[in-house]
Amino acid sequence: MNSRQKAFESTCRRFSIFLNKYPEVTSTLPTFEDQHTKFDANLVKITNCGNQQGMDLTGLRIQKEQMKEGTGTKVLDLSNRIETFAKITGDPVLMKKVHLAEATYRRSADSDFMGANDRVYGLAESNKEPLLEYGVTPALLTDVKTSIDAYRSEVETPKLGITGRKELTGDLSELIDEETEVLENLGALYELIRYTHPSIYTGYLNARKIEYRSGSLVVNSTITDAKTGLALSNVKMVFMLDGVVVLEKTTGEAGGMHIKSMEAGTYTVTLSKVGYVTQTLSLDIDGEDLYTVTAAMVEG
Repeated sequence: MNSRQKAFESTCRRFSIFLNKYPEVTSTLPTFEDQHTKFDANLVKITNCGNQQGMDLTGLRIQKEQMKEGTGTKVLDLSNRIETFAKITGDPVLMKKVHLAEATYRRSADSDFMGANDRVYGLAESNKEPLLEYGVTPALLTDVKTSIDAYRSEVETPKLGITGRKELTGDLSELIDEETEVLENLGALYELIRYTHPSIYTGYLNARKIEYRSGSLVVNSTITDAKTGLALSNVKMVFMLDGVVVLEKTTGEAGGMHIKSMEAGTYTVTLSKVGYVTQTLSLDIDGEDLYTVTAAMVEG
């Protein structure tokens, strides 16, 4: 669910409680019980659909993280074997090409991660005969290649989970539309007691009031030059969720940018600017708090 859908569901929960009040009055309203029953049934469906959508996203994210971890371990092992071979044989060029800084490599964005995998595997293939002595067997190469290809497929191929998520999103929108129609019908019925029971009518208005957070900031940034500490403008910030680019922003003169609405999730944020080393960060957004992306960029 996005923030507006969550706000709608929260309001419906509050309104559902209100509907059970004053039965001596509402029982006299035509079709009230039918509308009440339909309202509560739709609310259950909305909640279940939202929960399933969240589980779908979580499952995809966990699966992808597990695949990245497993692939990374295999590629790091292969890189280490080739680097040892290069050191023993006195090949500094090969050592430099194949070296991976583990922490940076594991945190890298998908494109950089896959590029490093391809580079290491290509170097292994180019030197596979002498590397046999260092444990780089055909079976090992096949295992690493299979893992690399599986991860690439996970990132680049449209997945059933994402398709399912889109279907759930569509179902959720339809359910909310149906619930909105029921709300309007109930609202029309409460108009019948607007003047005969004004206090109940006022309670109805308060109970179905939806409070959105759309005007509040969700994410901002403070991007600076690592050497001077001065703010950096024109830094491109790319936000990705589950391997898909969902938003691109550019910092202003003060090194900042502002986002007022983002779906909850774990985002990969890539910061890039000509003349500076590209950085990749991870950002967990729950849709409730304000987050600040802070980074000091290094020239390179």
